[in-house]
Amino acid sequence: MLAEAARIHHPGLPMLQSTAALLATYFASTPDGLHIDTVFRDLSGFRRSLSNLRYSASSIGAHGIRMRSLIFIAKSLQWNSDGLISPEWRPLLLAAKGSRCVDLVREMAVTFSNPEDATHEAVAEWAQRRLEMGMSFGVTKVKRSALWKLLGRFGAAKHAPPSLMHGKLYSTPMEERATSVASMQSKTRSR
Repeated sequence: MLAEAARIHHPGLPMLQSTAALLATYFASTPDGLHIDTVFRDLSGFRRSLSNLRYSASSIGAHGIRMRSLIFIAKSLQWNSDGLISPEWRPLLLAAKGSRCVDLVREMAVTFSNPEDATHEAVAEWAQRRLEMGMSFGVTKVKRSALWKLLGRFGAAKHAPPSLMHGKLYSTPMEERATSVASMQSKTRSR
């Protein structure tokens, strides 16, 4: 990727080299030995490691932008991130493009080979990482809910939280409510 950046005279080549060196250190590799699939799978882990090394938020953000530049360069070389996704996830990824949870589906697809293996804990960890990166609680909640609904539509929500599995069973249907109110009124009148 760096060779391609040099070939096209990328204006940020020195900074891309700096980010590649940090990525190589994180993955215990050399900058030339980095594989884009490895980098793509653990983007959030790399960001966390920079945070643990006490890099400033703006510096972490700049390295994040440069990582996306490296991925963009890889895509220009015909690399496709969907190659990391198992065939079981592909229909869900297509369906997610109309919802608000494409990024979450993509991360779960890279983490788990089968949609049925996605766990509530993994989704909660994803949400926590996003909160630490500045995403709002409301947005993470919407994305998590959209993911579980999507998994449910495909029959793959085996590890969904129990509260989502019950749907609307917490409320009383109007017909039952009307019947119970009428029976309570008749009992009160008979006393």
